[in-house]
Amino acid sequence: MNETLHTKTLDEDLSALLSLGLQLSDVERLWRQNKEIDMVDVYAAGTRLLGQPGQPVKRQVSVGLEIASSAPSRADVLPGLAELLRNELEDPPEHFRDPVMLHLMADPVVLSSGHVLDCSTVYDGTVFRFQCCPMSREPIEQRAFPLVFLKSQIVTFKLRRLDGILACVKANLPAPADETAHSALLSLLDLASELLKSLGPSVSTAFCTYAARAVAFYECHRQLTPPSLWPPLLSDLAAAAAAGGAAPA
Repeated sequence: MNETLHTKTLDEDLSALLSLGLQLSDVERLWRQNKEIDMVDVYAAGTRLLGQPGQPVKRQVSVGLEIASSAPSRADVLPGLAELLRNELEDPPEHFRDPVMLHLMADPVVLSSGHVLDCSTVYDGTVFRFQCCPMSREPIEQRAFPLVFLKSQIVTFKLRRLDGILACVKANLPAPADETAHSALLSLLDLASELLKSLGPSVSTAFCTYAARAVAFYECHRQLTPPSLWPPLLSDLAAAAAAGGAAPA
């Protein structure tokens, strides 16, 4: 098989497996015993997949995070990874998206009409905003009901992305000399900060609930910033560590 045909076949087979919901690590497990397949080539195919039009953003993000965490040429995908993640968070899966504001819901509730919206869309503080359903225009009860299971799914979605970002940044430490890669890691940590803060009604609550992740975030940030910026980071790191019962490194 010539090299061009081999590359095309590998790309198509990898895309088919990923479309089934597999991760690159799953593909590596499947193909590990095949001596004709070099996993370097598989990761390269995954990198090519990131630039293909029509690929779902969710799949591109998942593949990008895996490559940036474990592929030999992982630094190559860093510059575009933060943008992919940002696109996914701004255009989340439909069942996680508020149909009025079109953002990722934090606290989904259901109206008496059966439509699901984010609590922040339905309530202005403690005041119910609508007399009629904003979707169907039918009269509704002046209250909404929390959807605990859907909220749990959204939290899991956020945590999976947060963990992926932290693993990616850790895999690329100590801070790279390349300014583009360094800037990309800081952009990823900005997204990690947004995700972390969105996981609770307040920043302190989120950091206490997910203290281990907060500590990991601040340790990564400390390694990417000059000593002159450490004092506020170390203060926040100590607070997060205290909340989780851990000592900052």
